[in-house]
Amino acid sequence: GGGGASSAGSGALDGSGDLLSVIAQVQFCVLSATLSLPLREGVYAMGAGLSWLNFQVNLPGMPRVGKRYDVEAAAKGVEAYLATAGASAEELIVQNVGCGVAFVIVLVLLHLVGARIYVRRKRRDDPEFELPAPLRFPVVEIAAFVVYFTGALQTGAVVLTLRHDVTLGFIVVAAVLCTVVCLAMLLIFVLVMDPFTGVAPKCLRGRVF
Repeated sequence: GGGGASSAGSGALDGSGDLLSVIAQVQFCVLSATLSLPLREGVYAMGAGLSWLNFQVNLPGMPRVGKRYDVEAAAKGVEAYLATAGASAEELIVQNVGCGVAFVIVLVLLHLVGARIYVRRKRRDDPEFELPAPLRFPVVEIAAFVVYFTGALQTGAVVLTLRHDVTLGFIVVAAVLCTVVCLAMLLIFVLVMDPFTGVAPKCLRGRVF
């Protein structure tokens, strides 16, 4: 039983690692479209088309706010990315934060409820059954945060890059967003590396492997 659970956990971990690798590569394409590099127009179009993976999804009923850029007149980099995406920097951060919050709430609820139902059914045949480590809370949520981190950081950086064209309120939101996600990522790094460094707070040790 233990060997089977270990193999299942190992397979789940390998599968999630492959998925995160693919997502990271796609996110890199989106990030490349916002850099001031001598890229072809197709890269900006591809980046804008895949921007949903950075939680930049046009929300229904969202008001049109902020400065828009013309595709022909926009310089390379951030302006060209926004022009191709058909959105302003302000709309981008509203999309990212709104979709990110909704995604986290739905994911946590589905994970906790689904895991509880699954474990309850499995324990009918095996009273000692436990979820494989990669599927336990909050491992899935941390993996999801790693995906959200890239999009949030990129979105915040877009707003801060165009700060002369963005209102102060959105600049503050972008600065807070970048700071919060970077601190959260630093905490995750500290927890993951704790077995080797021993620097994690005592109350949090052993929570993440």
